[in-house]
Amino acid sequence: MTSGTVAHDAAGVLTATTRIRLPGRFPRWRTAGASLTVDTGAWYAALATGTTDPPVRLTASHTLVDVTAWLSPAPRADGRWDVTAVLDVRGRGLIARPLVAMLVWAIRASFRREQRHARRGEGTGAAGPRERWERAVRSWDRVAHQAWRIPEFLHEVAKSMAEAQLRD
Repeated sequence: MTSGTVAHDAAGVLTATTRIRLPGRFPRWRTAGASLTVDTGAWYAALATGTTDPPVRLTASHTLVDVTAWLSPAPRADGRWDVTAVLDVRGRGLIARPLVAMLVWAIRASFRREQRHARRGEGTGAAGPRERWERAVRSWDRVAHQAWRIPEFLHEVAKSMAEAQLRD
């Protein structure tokens, strides 16, 4: 069972929540929830005034882990944006904490190993985590380049929905 809501208010705040429960035994282990809040007005205010309150927040929870993430933009002198992303992952309980720590350690070790190989001029031929991350950043840059159109798009969707209800 999956359920969720998406709401967009007149102030430009988009809120999405979801709750996922996979079928099978041990439902506690097969259930997770998440919430995403994007405040487009605060995003552009942060770019204009340099405020530090993060306009994008994500929280997720599972029996084994709690995740909190947020994004904050800052203007650059060349007109582009710097976006600070913070990810806080915390294991829950005696089993999950060591597992989460080992996972983070393994990812960090993989990044460091790739850096050492790059400094030595050694290539493995396969895309490592850093290269995959850089590809994802470039992809996100292409998406974010159009972000200023999101409020306009959401207003058009709301207008279309209102007109569709009037016709029914």
